[in-house]
Amino acid sequence: EVLARSARAAVADAGLKMSDIDGLCTASSTATMWPMPVAEYLGIRPSFINGTMLGGSSFIAHLLPAMLALQTRQCNTVLVCYG
Repeated sequence: EVLARSARAAVADAGLKMSDIDGLCTASSTATMWPMPVAEYLGIRPSFINGTMLGGSSFIAHLLPAMLALQTRQCNTVLVCYG
C-alpha cells in the first residue's frame, strides 16, 4: 500500500496519469516476480519491466536500464518505485 500511494503521488506530481506509465522498475527481497503484482495493483500494462534485486541499491541500479529503455523506445514513461 505504501508503494502504491507513493507511486500514485509521484505520477500525479509529474503531471501524468497512471495510464501514461508503460515502463516499471521495482523489486522486493521477499517476493519473487514482484513487478507483476505491482503492475496489476497499479492498473498498468508496462511494455518494459525491470525487477532486478540488488538489495538497497536496486532502485538506483534501475535508473540505467530505465534510461536505456526510453532511449531505445521500448517505452515512453518509466516508473521506478519502492515501498
